This record gives sequence, C-alpha cells and structure tokens, in this order.
Amino acid sequence: MNSVKKSTVAEDIRSMKIRGAGLIARSAATSLKEVAEGSFPGISKSELIQNLNDECEALLNSRPTAVSLWNGV
Repeated sequence: MNSVKKSTVAEDIRSMKIRGAGLIARSAATSLKEVAEGSFPGISKSELIQNLNDECEALLNSRPTAVSLWNGV
C-alpha cells in the first residue's frame, strides 16, 4: 500500500492543513482512489480490500467528528 499517501492525507486532515467539508471529503475520496490505483494490478483482491480498509481507518480516525469525511469515505 502507498503508506506515504495514507499518512500524508490523514495527517493533513488531522492537523487541519486540509480544511472545509468539501475539501475534506474530496481529499479522502481521492486518497482511496489513489490507494486502489497504486495497489492494482499486482496484488490479490483480498490485499486490495485490506489496503482500502487500512486507508479508510486512517482517514476516519484523523477527524472522527467530521461528517463530510465519513461521507467521502
């Protein structure tokens, strides 16, 4: 998985470098897209799902009260 991207987006949301409901949702969705694109092809379906679940968890934990973040993920 692209752990640099995961930590960067999640940390930017957590530290409020990424602000605003729309930008938070778009950034989270884009991060998931990039994980999927960076993981496939070359890994199994179960590994892809695990990578996406790991990214979702990191993103959602970055700001758990941001409704737009949950909607974007």
